[in-house]
Amino acid sequence: MVILSVERFHQMGVNQIRLDTAVVNEVVRRLFASCGFRASTIEMLIEVISH
Repeated sequence: MVILSVERFHQMGVNQIRLDTAVVNEVVRRLFASCGFRASTIEMLIEVISH
């Protein structure tokens, strides 16, 4: 399904596809990598806890 989606976006003239997944979701990251995706950015966050 991922490859079909990539092919369809290509047919539509889309030049770049970005995906988001949790850093702990290694299974999905491996799946996307096997479809040709690569890491491109790192998003960082902090939980702000009120006292």
